[in-house]
Amino acid sequence: MTAGGYEIAPYASTWGQQVAELMVYLWGADVEANLAYLRWKYEGNPYAQQPLALVALHNGRVVGFRGYTALPFRAAGAHDDLIVLCPGDTCVHPEHRRSGLSVRMGRAAMVSYADRYRLFMNWSCTKPSLPGYLRLGFQPVVERVYLTKASSLGALRYLLALRRESPVSESGIRFGRNGELLVEAAPRVADMTALAGTEEGAPGSLVLRRDEEFLAWRFANPQGKYVFYYLLRGKTLLGYVAVGLSPNNRRGFLLDWASATPGVLWQITQGLLNMKHFDVMSVCAFCLSAAERVELEKLGFSGVGLIPF
Repeated sequence: MTAGGYEIAPYASTWGQQVAELMVYLWGADVEANLAYLRWKYEGNPYAQQPLALVALHNGRVVGFRGYTALPFRAAGAHDDLIVLCPGDTCVHPEHRRSGLSVRMGRAAMVSYADRYRLFMNWSCTKPSLPGYLRLGFQPVVERVYLTKASSLGALRYLLALRRESPVSESGIRFGRNGELLVEAAPRVADMTALAGTEEGAPGSLVLRRDEEFLAWRFANPQGKYVFYYLLRGKTLLGYVAVGLSPNNRRGFLLDWASATPGVLWQITQGLLNMKHFDVMSVCAFCLSAAERVELEKLGFSGVGLIPF
């Protein structure tokens, strides 16, 4: 698809280096880290037969990129997965912005992928990108829930160290057994799947299928830092919470959780807070259940935070 001096073409791994260089305007200045993330997210997606992405070319150079992530969902009561296409990273070189490339790549993707994917669902939309998605025909369905817990001192410590980066090994997190909680740096994918993979949604809902393949891929993110909190009674796993770490290790994000019985999210998060591993704790989730929100609010999480999400 060529118009206005630009060509919209399917992404191929041969464009990887140029895309990684372009993505310094979105992901950060480390081109090698960008390339590793690109390979993981788009070339390594286990639910896509080939990378689901488009590039915008100008004089043979990549000046735009738009990626899509295929994810497995299941309708409540159904037995087969529905692979949903989620718009992801979009970036246009500053010298080529305001030329409609983002929308053009989006429209080309919807035409190219429509015969293979029946549902496009975006869960990374921001206020600046919302008008473009509306022009593409997307309709708002549900809001994300943002909750944060931080004391004034904790927020200050986090903000003072905001520009620092350090590995998990320098976080001061105490790994190992702490009462009924086990803290580990690696996911127990099979055990987590046994709890999360059988989750049933409310009638008429779609549930993300967290099977072994999905969880192994998700937590292999080369740019991610994770800590896993498992609630064990004897040798029986009752639940888990996966926490993502900020670059400075001072903020923890509740990313994923599952349990065998109600109240486990509260119990694990309470234990996590008692260990004081983070100055700030946050959660961002779609369709957070009323019960889960009540549990978190009882622990002091609030939608009115001292710091931006």
